[in-house]
Amino acid sequence: MKKLVGSKRGSHVGVIASFGIFIFFLVGLYFVFEPALKIQRSKQGILESVEQDLENKLSSELTTVIINPGGNCSTLSNSIANVSETVYSIVKEQDQGIVGADFSGQNLIIDARNEPLWVYFSDIQFNGNPGSGSGCTAPEIKSVRKSQEIFEKKIIESVVNFTSFKANISIPPGSDFSFSFTFANGTTISAGEKNVSQEVYGNEIPIQYIDSKANNLGGKLTIKVWTY
Repeated sequence: MKKLVGSKRGSHVGVIASFGIFIFFLVGLYFVFEPALKIQRSKQGILESVEQDLENKLSSELTTVIINPGGNCSTLSNSIANVSETVYSIVKEQDQGIVGADFSGQNLIIDARNEPLWVYFSDIQFNGNPGSGSGCTAPEIKSVRKSQEIFEKKIIESVVNFTSFKANISIPPGSDFSFSFTFANGTTISAGEKNVSQEVYGNEIPIQYIDSKANNLGGKLTIKVWTY
């Protein structure tokens, strides 16, 4: 007996037709969602730009000098620490206790200690303790490190003076933003919040910041952007 073999042409045509319909379906979906994708990409770009600008504007240089005072009160000059003549400073022990220190001209006079000390310099003011040393000697410099850090004081100032602060943030015309910061103790401050009917695009970023006693703490920066 001869085995009947059906034609495969019809099945091939069906597969090709189905594939074509599927491609047209995908193209249709693209044209439907493409405007929304453009808006999302635009807001994402604005958000990333504002985030970078905020982090830069809230940051300042921190110089950390570790010294070995050798028991005597110490005189640490600005030139040895490689910092400017108009910096603030705070001195701490390994257990984070604050050591008395005061500037005399361009020299930081540090009260006597027998253990290594961490000396912090910045153009942001610290809340330190006044010193009382005199006739002090130069300490042994163990290390000097410079870094860009976000400071609690600058965060607070940016919220208090938000209008002038905002003028230095790059954002396209027809766009706006707000931000809030949650400190390590749970306190949250914010600026620029508005009731808007437009879709708001936001992001939360974990941030390390330096407080008024040179403690390195963890907080959270929340940014929201929208377009009119």
